[in-house]
Amino acid sequence: MMALGAAGIGVCCHAPDARAASDHAIMFAWSGYELQGFDEAYIEKHGEAPEFSVFGDEDEAFAKVTAGFQPDLAHPYS
Repeated sequence: MMALGAAGIGVCCHAPDARAASDHAIMFAWSGYELQGFDEAYIEKHGEAPEFSVFGDEDEAFAKVTAGFQPDLAHPYS
């Protein structure tokens, strides 16, 4: 779990690289956070929802980040 937290911190540091590939912020979070209602403040400020990439458990999230996935924001939690 600590490795996932460290990976999340590292991911945030690489945000400019990830954003170059997309016009929208990419949020990497647990499944369920992509549902309507969680991002209303973001939509109000930016006019549309961020893109989401979801994961089901820490192993899946860690594997994706280790493979090079670079979202703008990550939400690891245990």
